[in-house]
Amino acid sequence: MLLQRLLLSAWILINAIPTWASEKPSDVTKWGELRVRFEFTGKLPDPPVAWEALRHNADFVGDVYDESLLVNSDNRGVANVVVWLRTDRDTAPSIHPSFQKTAPDKVTWSIVGTRFVPHVLSVQTSQTLLINNKDRFGHVPKLDMSDNASTSMALPSVNEGQHSFKKSEMIPVKACCAVHPWESAWLILKDHPYVGISDADGKLKIEKLPVGDWEFQFWHERAGNLKEGIVDGEVKSWPKGRRMVAISEGVNDLGTVKVPAKLFER
Repeated sequence: MLLQRLLLSAWILINAIPTWASEKPSDVTKWGELRVRFEFTGKLPDPPVAWEALRHNADFVGDVYDESLLVNSDNRGVANVVVWLRTDRDTAPSIHPSFQKTAPDKVTWSIVGTRFVPHVLSVQTSQTLLINNKDRFGHVPKLDMSDNASTSMALPSVNEGQHSFKKSEMIPVKACCAVHPWESAWLILKDHPYVGISDADGKLKIEKLPVGDWEFQFWHERAGNLKEGIVDGEVKSWPKGRRMVAISEGVNDLGTVKVPAKLFER
């Protein structure tokens, strides 16, 4: 009986490791880094305003803002633009060996002041998502998925729940709370680590990409797939928000991509 349990445990452990992490070391010896900055063009949007209606909610804990479009008023940088390497069965990338260490990690997503922090989070299918409720009251976070079963969990105050995933999601996953309708965020779920999310200055980078020609997806919560950008003064069209990029060894800097204000209009 003990031997059977040990064999079962070993089988579960082996099958929990992602395919790319269990294969022989990649024969790719050259790796590159992708960099890009996103800049808002046109009239700057008004600064996010706290939702006054929430002040009458029993769970109100402070100012809560609409985070669907965050633009830095000092340098016009657009936060939370997401870029990921597009893959399918025929174009699975080689994975840099250093990512094997983080493949089984637990990634924490906090709920603080009725906000998901960060607003956009990237997780791999080999990793476990921990949702940590730091508020003094309960939440019911929900994930609306397409390729995995949608899920929700009741989280009492100052408590934590976890969730694992079987498949990659082709599009970003909407996260929300069944109790607090203003509470929302986005989860980027892929079976590889090549995802970048722009910071408050609009800067983004994806490290340790295998050299070669790869297709990348450009997406933003408000704009959806970024189908247009201005590069070096010239308007570029990217069908379905996709762009081929030749990754060479070292840093591959796409420079500043200016995103027209019209793309963010609701």
